[in-house]
Amino acid sequence: MRRLPPLNWLKAFESTARLLSFTAAAKELGMTQSAISQQIRLLESHLGEALFYRRGRGISMTEAANRFFPVVHESFDRIERGSRFFSPNQEPFSISVSSNISFWVYWLLPRTSEFLALHPASNLRFSTTRWSTDPRPSGASMEILYGDGDWSLPSERLTKTVMFPVCSPALAQRIRQPSDLAQLDRIINFGEEALWEEWGEGARVNVSEMRQRYTVDLQLAAIDLACRGMGVAFTNGVLALDLLQSNKLCVPVPFSISARDNYYLSLRDVANLGLEIADFARWLKALLSEHQAALVGQYFSNGRD
Repeated sequence: MRRLPPLNWLKAFESTARLLSFTAAAKELGMTQSAISQQIRLLESHLGEALFYRRGRGISMTEAANRFFPVVHESFDRIERGSRFFSPNQEPFSISVSSNISFWVYWLLPRTSEFLALHPASNLRFSTTRWSTDPRPSGASMEILYGDGDWSLPSERLTKTVMFPVCSPALAQRIRQPSDLAQLDRIINFGEEALWEEWGEGARVNVSEMRQRYTVDLQLAAIDLACRGMGVAFTNGVLALDLLQSNKLCVPVPFSISARDNYYLSLRDVANLGLEIADFARWLKALLSEHQAALVGQYFSNGRD
């Protein structure tokens, strides 16, 4: 026979450990603070270990609690996932995501069906921006930002991005050696002129000889022009990989530089993060990591990441 603690004790522990507050746990579970404290004491007696240090008005977790919490938390997550199969008519859970429009079009949107196949009880709501400058009060569950990471809200870096020129397969056929790139037109995205120069120094290409045919303010526009054979755009690997693998774009010179900006994830309410939102965040991080490894390994000889 299994010697399991009562479920109420475990619920009290999981909530208290996650929120690090007896008061907050009592509010979440609809109980009194004294009832939470009593159930924690009963669980400690059952386990033979103290779970919390009680210091004035604050609490902290013991080593035993830090070992026990992931087991209990994940067990509740698994029970919640499993119970969904018995509620086929439940209202789908909405996950709202905000990102800049280029990332949404070229990376996130084509992959959303993969997430929904794994999590059929969820639905996705998107909002897009032209630029990601800082987390905003958009009401989204999470924001995917592109920049230097100096945000006003906590965030987690998702990528270590590389940048490089791309062009259509037809234009790529004209490139026999790196210096041939100077014969082609440049598509400039606002603010990235210095990156072109940095790349040119490393690749030994005099990019100043390239005619500046188009200047745009969105990576979306620069990539679209490159796909149409209108010139050579400078973009990041996150946006370009699908187009490279489908042969809509080519890397004319296999050399990349580290981007100054990267993609970051900012979550709205970490303390009360819903299961579906946590699932989406894990899926996003894992897929982006795989994506970057494939990009650098397949297309670049200089090995920079």
